[in-house]
Amino acid sequence: MPLNTTKEKFLRNSKNKNRFINLLCKKIAENNIEWSQAESDADRLIVQSALDCSFLDVVVAEDIDVLVLLMALALDDKEMCFLKPLKTNALQRDYSTTTMLMKYPNITKNHLFFIHTFTGCDTTSAFYNKGKNNFIKIFNNDQKLRTAAETFMVEEQSEEVLLNEGINCILTIYGAKTVKNLNEFRYKRFIALASKNKSVQLNSLPPTEDAAKQHTKRVASSAMEK
Repeated sequence: MPLNTTKEKFLRNSKNKNRFINLLCKKIAENNIEWSQAESDADRLIVQSALDCSFLDVVVAEDIDVLVLLMALALDDKEMCFLKPLKTNALQRDYSTTTMLMKYPNITKNHLFFIHTFTGCDTTSAFYNKGKNNFIKIFNNDQKLRTAAETFMVEEQSEEVLLNEGINCILTIYGAKTVKNLNEFRYKRFIALASKNKSVQLNSLPPTEDAAKQHTKRVASSAMEK
């Protein structure tokens, strides 16, 4: 039965998505194809499965998260290639894990786990229109941001420290220069946007402080599971 809607709209419905996954697993099993189903972070499973295959050095995926995790998990002496299909279907953009790590010399593999979870993955929320590529560039050039990220790598770190550093990271993502209070910065950003536009896309604003704290807690929990 053909779909009368786009793939994105169809899969946005959680029931549709779960039913599709179950059907896909059934059909794959019926054809004796080896498969795995992720319980949490699917990108992590994709990358780990690729690395477990000694003969495999190329991964094709649309999600840039796969590249970030390849950079983090691949052995230093093993170069992996990430191919990202473009919309034209005729071209692919390829990335080498070795080249990417050399391009961002201030970013360690532990930093990459933080980047993966903090900017949004299968287990954490993402910030609207704040992609990983841009965050990686900022992260590589900002010592304070890297120091903040390293607090998430300390076992039994105090919640107060984590929440403060999480909010500081969010302020950096949104370009706050002098304001240190997230709610105040959100209000000022709204006023600035409202003065230029008749309507303001609320999803373009930074999160509230309460939302930021919940996000930070999820990031901290995921960081401990890396």
